[in-house]
Amino acid sequence: MYLQPVWQKTPRVDLYLPPLHTVIEVKYRKDVKKLFQMLIGKIAEDASLYRTDAKYEDARIVSFMWDCTRATQEHAKFKEGVLKNESMNGNVVADAPSTMKDLGSVNRRSLERRNRPHLLKAGGRKARRYS
Repeated sequence: MYLQPVWQKTPRVDLYLPPLHTVIEVKYRKDVKKLFQMLIGKIAEDASLYRTDAKYEDARIVSFMWDCTRATQEHAKFKEGVLKNESMNGNVVADAPSTMKDLGSVNRRSLERRNRPHLLKAGGRKARRYS
């Protein structure tokens, strides 16, 4: 939902939870080109713009970032940087899951040995593929 324009900016709330009076600012880190410093700055800018609207001036503001790069070594500093902003009430960082082994390449004997016969096809030699 768009808020009243502030100068040349038109802020937009990503998610709003009315019963909790909480705004969730969502960021997506697709690649390493998006630096954590830039994301901290954008979150701070958005949070300060939300506070200019009378409806959200006393709302809780929480940021959520989905990190596809899985740069977990940077997350503590990122959280610290976001929470230094007095407008922010919380921060959550989630990593994209890593890749999983394809069960199609696992042979019948190894599945039986691991006590997982339910993964075998009836009468077949190959394990089922999960997608």
